[in-house]
Amino acid sequence: MTHASILFLGEPAVDSRTTRFASSLRAAGYDVNVLGAAPTGQTVDARAGVDHVSLRFKAGPLRFAEYFLRSLLHLLFRARIHLVIAEDLYSLPAAYLIAKTHRAFLVFDSRELYSDIASLVARPRVQKIWSRIQRLLAPRCDLVLAVNDSIAAILRSTLTQCVAVVRNVPNLPAEAGVTDGAGHGGVQPRLRERLGIGPEVPILLYQGGLQNGRGIFITLDLLARVQEAVLVYMGAGPLKDALVDEIKLRRLERRAFVIDAVPVEKILTMTTEATLGMSLIENRGRSYFLSLPNKVFEYIAAEVPVVASNFPEMRDLIEQYGVGVAVDPEDVAAAALIVRDLLAAPERMQEMREHCRAAAQELNWQKESRRFIGAVEELLRSRRGSSVPARG
Repeated sequence: MTHASILFLGEPAVDSRTTRFASSLRAAGYDVNVLGAAPTGQTVDARAGVDHVSLRFKAGPLRFAEYFLRSLLHLLFRARIHLVIAEDLYSLPAAYLIAKTHRAFLVFDSRELYSDIASLVARPRVQKIWSRIQRLLAPRCDLVLAVNDSIAAILRSTLTQCVAVVRNVPNLPAEAGVTDGAGHGGVQPRLRERLGIGPEVPILLYQGGLQNGRGIFITLDLLARVQEAVLVYMGAGPLKDALVDEIKLRRLERRAFVIDAVPVEKILTMTTEATLGMSLIENRGRSYFLSLPNKVFEYIAAEVPVVASNFPEMRDLIEQYGVGVAVDPEDVAAAALIVRDLLAAPERMQEMREHCRAAAQELNWQKESRRFIGAVEELLRSRRGSSVPARG
């Protein structure tokens, strides 16, 4: 059997891409172990095939160094590994050494354009270090994955030609049905019931990381101009406490809510109750300007029209499938007016929901996983018969 290890510096249970990669490999007959990370003493989501290294340091270079060392200790002396996947740049150094030791194939999932990542723009020294690590190790990988064509083109021109595009799309729901944005369509009203939001109140939903550049405060500014709606943040991240404080400062506790991230398999049952899905990414470097966040695909899968920044990848997707609107994230007044016009146009909203339903039949992991497994299989075939056993 072919043994694969996936490294991710975080909690795999709430990371959709890591979860989908692992499940697809298992379905294709691979033996898969996922190695995540959690702060010392924190309760982790215990699942078969998922391990965690315990980290004393919560941030900074010592956290990366600790993950590097503990990952090596955890995997270097394991039984033979044939495929190693680094789910982010931060796990790539450890993944590289583990792959070298086991003579395994190495795949780097460049889920962002790390040389231009927004969180490092204000820290040029740190950004320079990680850029050097990427330039050193990415060309040594057997395969680099990108989330869209724009980022793939940059990676091919600067790092390596061995790049494949695997979009960050969700699993297609088992029972798809157009909802009316108020918790109908056969889905239990978990979000509304949990927060005490009536079925007549429009919900603007932001789901994902609460981090710099993701537009979380821009979305809060927009809420102040859309009095008829409430706003729900569903996620975790370093700005969570600051966001909660800002909501209190603006006295918006009855209209803006922050709830924890949920496991991947539960996301769509929560998302489907929203009226509009928000993705007002800020232009803080090429990584965000060219981004195509998984939340956009999750909104589409849940049949929730999208309000996203008018950046190339998001705008093109929205226009191609007619699943929402693209707005200027720096012009909150204009964006709020567009949102209010949408909320006041039920026929247009229904049309967008139907477009989401149709688009989800194409933009789903059941189809996209074929690209992923196909790329992995092509790698393994190049060494099959020598050191890599058949899968299954």
